[in-house]
Amino acid sequence: MEFLVTEYGAVGDGVTMNTAAIRAAVKACSETGGGEVRFPVGCFVSGTIELLDGVTLSFDKGAVLKASDNLADFEKLPLPDCDVGVRIGFIYAIGKRDIGLAGRGRIDLNYTAFFKDDRRLAIDRELTERERAEATLAIPPRLTQPICIHDCVNVDLRDLTIVNSPSWTISMVGCEHVTADRVTIDNSLLVPNCDGIGFSSSYDVVVSNCHISCADDCLTFCGTKQCVVTNCVLRSRSSAIRIGYIEDTTENLAISNIVIHDSNRGIMIQGSNNAKIHNVVIQNVIMRNKGFAGAWWGSGEPLTIVSGSERGGISNVMMTNVRAESARGIAMRGLPSGNVHDILLRDWQLTITAEGECSEQRRVDFRDEEEVLLPVGCMPWCYAENIGNLKMEGMDISKSGDAQTLDITAVIK
Repeated sequence: MEFLVTEYGAVGDGVTMNTAAIRAAVKACSETGGGEVRFPVGCFVSGTIELLDGVTLSFDKGAVLKASDNLADFEKLPLPDCDVGVRIGFIYAIGKRDIGLAGRGRIDLNYTAFFKDDRRLAIDRELTERERAEATLAIPPRLTQPICIHDCVNVDLRDLTIVNSPSWTISMVGCEHVTADRVTIDNSLLVPNCDGIGFSSSYDVVVSNCHISCADDCLTFCGTKQCVVTNCVLRSRSSAIRIGYIEDTTENLAISNIVIHDSNRGIMIQGSNNAKIHNVVIQNVIMRNKGFAGAWWGSGEPLTIVSGSERGGISNVMMTNVRAESARGIAMRGLPSGNVHDILLRDWQLTITAEGECSEQRRVDFRDEEEVLLPVGCMPWCYAENIGNLKMEGMDISKSGDAQTLDITAVIK
């Protein structure tokens, strides 16, 4: 069944607050067995909306659901605080079934209501003009969980455009049977923490045909099992894809046909915080990475694999058929105990460019783990330490641009 929000009093004039009207439409839809809550052409401003069982928010072409300018219009969610603080939500669902977001309209998360362009995170020196254009905006009070979906079953995101997030765009925790197909996310490249889609402790996930551009990680998989990612174009000021990081097991990920451009780091597999990562296959990747100024994760690497946790570890990772132009080289490190092992890299064409913010050429950035300092003029195409059963086959390595004068010889310990 279809429930038109305007029939419940919603007004798409870009000014009227429509929270109560949209909630009424959602409630009526769920109570009659589910269906679509439809937004026609117009700009519908709202505060917090809870998705209920069986409800899909559907957007006509030309329809916009816009987050309010006023932080007081959003509710604190009944969930523990997280990395970005108190969970303040716009669209959320907890413990629901058969829910979704779909359509050719837009969800505008309205970051400009919270962030000011003239404020940057504190840094211990004056920024150059180029650095200022790339540096992280200062973090104000903001909407922290724009689209928050926890412990839900059968979640369907399709044909959807989401823009201007002030924090994590879509957060999925403890969800089962999730599809994200033909989802476009277009955020400011200056807003910290505005990840694209994050999956934590979730199961049976398919991500396909998505276009994601955001300052923080485009796709994250932490404690997520049975996952397919394919045919996506990604741009990030941190990692385009990040796997691991929380104390949980992430396993059985198949990632293919990925284009990564203008990103600080391509792919990061991180066994910090006792995270376990097992059985990851990545293939058919084209990427270009450079170093960006500001408090971003990464320094222009195509791939980083790291675990400094005895209770964590990384095993059975294969990354094949890669074409990469990257500021720096591959970085891998485990512990002497052998907690990182069985890593296969095959059929790479890797060009080291030293492009962008690479003034600290000696530094190998493992983020949240102790960094490595190498001799002056050394920027290895691969730095690997304590990696058990590491195999690299068919690696075609070259250098260009500012890297021409550097020693890019691999360092394997």
